[in-house]
Formats: sequence, C-alpha cells, structure tokens
Amino acid sequence: MGGIRVSKSRDLIVLISNNTDPTYRNEWTDGTLQFVGIGSTGPQKLDRQNKTLASSKRNGMAVHLFEVFEKSKYVYAGEVELADEPYLSDQRDATGASRLVWMFPLRRKVTDTAETRTNGGSPKIYLPHGAYAVIEGNLTDKQVDLVHEALDRLKGAGVVTVDQRDVDLARYEKALAAWHARVLDRVRGSIKALIAKRKRAAKERNQEFRLIDDELKINSASDETELRAALVFLDRDDTTSANQIFDEAMSRETMPEPPKWLKQSSDPTDIALVRPSAIDQTKLKDFC
Repeated sequence: MGGIRVSKSRDLIVLISNNTDPTYRNEWTDGTLQFVGIGSTGPQKLDRQNKTLASSKRNGMAVHLFEVFEKSKYVYAGEVELADEPYLSDQRDATGASRLVWMFPLRRKVTDTAETRTNGGSPKIYLPHGAYAVIEGNLTDKQVDLVHEALDRLKGAGVVTVDQRDVDLARYEKALAAWHARVLDRVRGSIKALIAKRKRAAKERNQEFRLIDDELKINSASDETELRAALVFLDRDDTTSANQIFDEAMSRETMPEPPKWLKQSSDPTDIALVRPSAIDQTKLKDFC
C-alpha cells in the first residue's frame, strides 16, 4: 500500500523498497540505501509521508524496511535510520518524463543488544521466508564476478536464484518498453503531419485527399507495422525514407542505458551468453 506507510499512534514508519517497480530506483551503495520518496509522476515534494520520513530522527520514529525482489513477496530487512539529510535527484517518472525526486540515504540501525554483541557486533540477519542464503551487496568488482559465476552455476543445476541482475534487467526492459512507446508516439505525430500536408496540397489543387480502407486513421494503438504501412501509402515506401522518420523520432528520445554487466559482456550481440535466464529479446532491439 505504498512505499512509505506511517503509523503516528505507534511512532513508526514502514518502508517498502520494491525492486520489481522500475519507477522507484532504490539502490544500495556502500551499505547505504538510496531510497526514493513517494510520488510516481511529476516532481516530488517534501510533504506528507516524505516529510515524516525526513523528520524521523528528530521525532524519534522507528523506521522498518521491507524489500521486494519478487512480486507480492516482502522481505523484512530490519530497522533502518537516516544516514544523511535527504537530497534531490533527477529520475524518470512512471510516464518516462524526467523529474526531481527526493532521495533518503538509509543505513541499517545497529542496536546494542545481547543478540548483536554475541554476533560480533553485527545487526541481526533476516532471511526471506524459504530462502537458504543472502549475499551482501557491498562487493568489489572481482567479488561481483565471482558471485555471478557461482549463481549461474547454481541456476544451471536447477537451484532457483534471484540476484541484482534480474532486478536490473526487469528495470531495463520496462524502461526500454517505455522508450519504445515514446518513439512510436513521435512517429505517429510525424505521420499525422504528413497526412495534413497531403490534405493541404490536395485542397490547393481543388482535389480531395481521402483515406483508403482506413489505412491512415492513426491512433494511439497503432503499432510499428501499421505505421510503416501508412508510410508506404504516403509514398515513403522505400526503407531508407521510412527509417528516416523512425531515426528522427529515436534521436529525440534518450534511450535507456543497459545495466553495466550487460554492457560489459564479451559478446553483447548474444544475450544468452550474458544471462542464461529467460529474456524477452524483442525488448532489447532497436526499430528495424
């Protein structure tokens, strides 16, 4: 029920870091979780739940964190606290538009209890229900490569694993799908402009430009195949001419950056070599 839930009667805040939702890019860096405030579209404001979280240390409110790596499965990550003051950062919202969001640096809260003292001073480790192991995220590049290799071997042996690459890939695929949709919107606009131009030219010659078989009734549901068919009807029937329309649209929309591990693959053209799990490769291709 939202990323920040507040119970004033109990003086506590519950945070949900949902890694399956690419709208909120919450990431652990050097033991600190950069947590995005609430508000899925438009610039975020430091009010309501965001303001309460920002004031949690001064108000003495307990902050408990849950993380989601699989839809509808919540993992308790323990009690956290603000590691520093909130700050503004630029991210894309649910519609793909750039906006300012409030970021809350959070660290795990260590309490001086008998339990933590007997555990070498480390905070209690919480395992997800049904999980066998948890790997900490504060790794060197060499350790990351080692973990990836080990996890892929486990996966090949039939052991179900979910790691940061799965989270990164889900975010990338959704961002890529949103980019694809924005490009198609621009192409639709260009085709409508071409239709309007043809209509004006026909009117100047005292002729009528008619739509044949509804081919050029372009709407928000028109896919790439339909748009290319419309371009053929508009005398953009050669591949180069049609691609110019798409190339111009793509140049105006920033394509999302692929995950670091995907970019650093030895053979980026072979997605299967990068990640053996099932990947929707159609979302990893440009328009062609």
